[in-house]
Amino acid sequence: MAALPLGDRVRKLERVAATLLKEVEVVKESLRAAAADDRLMADRLSDLRRETEKAVLGLAKDFDELRRTSERNDTADLKNEVGVLKEKLAKLESAQADRGARKWSLMTILFEVSLSGAVAALVAGLVSAR
Repeated sequence: MAALPLGDRVRKLERVAATLLKEVEVVKESLRAAAADDRLMADRLSDLRRETEKAVLGLAKDFDELRRTSERNDTADLKNEVGVLKEKLAKLESAQADRGARKWSLMTILFEVSLSGAVAALVAGLVSAR
């Protein structure tokens, strides 16, 4: 195969560069959107944390009150209520931890998708350049 004239090679490289620049812009926009989602998720997690802390404090107060009542009345029903409150407290703490973990797994996926798109565009550009 005959080599392309210099001008044709330059135009071809310019087309590849333009394609890659468009892909980079797409990746940048994806990262901006991911960053915005991250900020939104952080705000929501912060709100959830405050709500959870309030709920935990309320449950702790309820727990202490039930314990005192149970000590006074020494009834099995009140001891069951304490057990239920402990379970609710554990569920709230677990839910808070799960939401934080989901946030970071989402960010990892978004980064991997963005990176794979950029790599695919680069490879496609290199393959089409040959």
